[in-house]
Amino acid sequence: MSIPTSKSMTIYEGEDYAIRLEYNKQYVIFHLPYVHKMSKEVFQDMQFRLGDWHTFFSNLDYNGIWAAVDPDNDKINKLLSKLEFVFQGQADGMSVYRYGG
Repeated sequence: MSIPTSKSMTIYEGEDYAIRLEYNKQYVIFHLPYVHKMSKEVFQDMQFRLGDWHTFFSNLDYNGIWAAVDPDNDKINKLLSKLEFVFQGQADGMSVYRYGG
């Protein structure tokens, strides 16, 4: 069984961070191209957006939200853990996490 080709788009781009969404019929993956600033307000903004997106994608029958990030970016890997993403392993040179589901 082949995996359908995915599409990609930026769903949030702010001064402090950006989120790019990659998706197909089987999965939703978040990529964090940059995180320039991490304050309490930025973290709470991310939590709020993540909660809304998780509800949205769950209603579309996606089983969780995935994140794929550079394994050498300690700041982003730590951030995902704080946002309650769970590390799943390595794929295609990226650290892969899962949220919800």
